[in-house]
Amino acid sequence: MQPITKLSSIVLFVVLCAELAFGQISPAFPYIIVTPVSPAAQKDSVTVQVVLGMADNSCLIPDSFANESFTILPNPAASVPPTYTINVTYTTVSLPAKPCPMIYLPVVYGPVFKLGKLNAGSYTIMDGTMRAGAFNVSSVAFSNAGSTVHDNTTFTVATDKSVYYVSDSLSIHYTATNNGTSPDSFGLFGGNCEYDLILALKGGPELYRLSTNAMCEKSAVLLTLNPGATIAHDFPEFGYPAGVDGYVAALDSVVLTVSAQFWGAAYDSTRASVDIKIKRTPAAVLPGEIGQRPHATCFVSRGNLVLTLPLSQRVTVRTFTPDGRLVPDASIRRVLAAGSTVIPLAGRPLVPGIFMVQVTGETFETTLKTLPETGR
Repeated sequence: MQPITKLSSIVLFVVLCAELAFGQISPAFPYIIVTPVSPAAQKDSVTVQVVLGMADNSCLIPDSFANESFTILPNPAASVPPTYTINVTYTTVSLPAKPCPMIYLPVVYGPVFKLGKLNAGSYTIMDGTMRAGAFNVSSVAFSNAGSTVHDNTTFTVATDKSVYYVSDSLSIHYTATNNGTSPDSFGLFGGNCEYDLILALKGGPELYRLSTNAMCEKSAVLLTLNPGATIAHDFPEFGYPAGVDGYVAALDSVVLTVSAQFWGAAYDSTRASVDIKIKRTPAAVLPGEIGQRPHATCFVSRGNLVLTLPLSQRVTVRTFTPDGRLVPDASIRRVLAAGSTVIPLAGRPLVPGIFMVQVTGETFETTLKTLPETGR
């Protein structure tokens, strides 16, 4: 073996420095590309490519693939959501060499499997004894989405719909997709602290942040994205931050901005946002009551709420300040008899502005405005 010369040492040093400077890390094969990146159960037809390598351009791809087939096996251990293993098989066909233009346009290659519509759950792709990758199929379709792109990676947050009622809960989905040609890594994170969720009034103050006062596990987590791969995360179903129902009661609806990102201020560039509207829950109407009984009536007079009901029912009265805060002393919930009832609205703070009185029964719902100085 010949000794390494001084010139060889310099060349080797320069090559190593160039690799570190430009971050040219070889992708780990195999990996998978899932289309669409966030499939919904029994709605989206899922296609998976098992990526076996990358060529400088399309005419340098060394192999073709045929006879693609797969089997889906449920895992015997019970889990929620369910887990499945997809075993894939295919035939590799060598391609003859052909003239190729000197164009550097990287292209991935590998067999493609059309899986069709799948049940909700987590799926692992096995290529023989090799684990090629995994993906999730959500139980709901996330149709309302917003995205941002940073360093060749697309970050997307999505909700299952764009309009909610205050009685609903939010389903929120976050993905990061590597559009580049080199792996990308995020972390280290504390265990169970990889993703952050933020809710704010649109154009206004922040109402909720998941990471506030959160407790992370001691384990360290590094998230790595291969080229073309996607990381997906479903947040647990989420209620609304404190005060949202107050804004809805006063304004009939309110727009929130839902944002998700990787955990920590260092990853603010991974934040994606989407707007949702929260509306008042429609009033319930008892069957057969419309057109057969007089309507309920209510009004405010001299600090009292006067209710006239066509039948006995449970009634909830809530009073809100002009900035949307609930006034506990002026809020009640009780069963009222048919006929007229007078309810004192005590405890309203004497601050300027129009107060909102929300009255909800089993057959009606209304919101009244009242001034603290006059009680009207």
